[in-house]
Amino acid sequence: MDSHHRRITDKLIEPAQRITRLPPYLFGRINALKLAKRQAGVDIIDLGMGNPSDPAPQIVIDKLCEAAQDPRNHRRVSRSRYPGPDRTDCPSPDR
Repeated sequence: MDSHHRRITDKLIEPAQRITRLPPYLFGRINALKLAKRQAGVDIIDLGMGNPSDPAPQIVIDKLCEAAQDPRNHRRVSRSRYPGPDRTDCPSPDR
């Protein structure tokens, strides 16, 4: 069974083709390379994202609380503030 197929009980699930066309997840590839190096006895220093061991600075927490209490942040962003693609640019299955 290849990496694009998953078995649940006795049924084989085929992912959609658009999923199989996605490139491999970059950090998954990096983790596999790191594991291979470690298994080969290479001492590596990982400067990856990791999990923070220290709490966020109080000023960051204060700014997050301030932003959460601002009613302007409680709604959808208007097109004038966020220039995204126009609906006519998006492909439609009926066209």
